[in-house]
Amino acid sequence: MSSGRRRERVAIVLVGAFVATIVASLLLAPVMVSRTCFSVDVPGDGQYCGDTATDTMLGYEGNLRLWIGSLVLIVVAAGILITAPRRRRSPTP
Repeated sequence: MSSGRRRERVAIVLVGAFVATIVASLLLAPVMVSRTCFSVDVPGDGQYCGDTATDTMLGYEGNLRLWIGSLVLIVVAAGILITAPRRRRSPTP
């Protein structure tokens, strides 16, 4: 494969990986945390506060492991696409 075609292929894969990373982050990255506080009637305890949900930018419930896993998958796929030899098409009769 010529150097120009290889650079073009790498550029296309990297742009695709960048777009996929942005989409995965919008859909899966937890960015907002809802905090809820409860009053406790037991003397001395006062209030109990806890994080109840992590949401993505689009409002879906987020999961940190799923987001990081998708980013790892995107990086691995981009690496395979960049390093894999290009298949040559056989001429059709």
